[in-house]
Amino acid sequence: MAVAISERRLEPLERHRLTAFYEDGEKHMKGAMQMRETMAMAQYLSDTPIKPYQVIRELFQNAYANR
Repeated sequence: MAVAISERRLEPLERHRLTAFYEDGEKHMKGAMQMRETMAMAQYLSDTPIKPYQVIRELFQNAYANR
């Protein structure tokens, strides 16, 4: 098995540009990362799979309730 691994030819990795950063700027990327963090925390705290719509709706409801 070690022989097969050492003989295998490795392909170069494809480089990806952060197009959202370059097109929309840093502000957009920060917002997107905050949303991903919120979704990850909601999933961590939930016993069942979450639905993004429910999390976003809950965020808006909390924002309007605090006015």
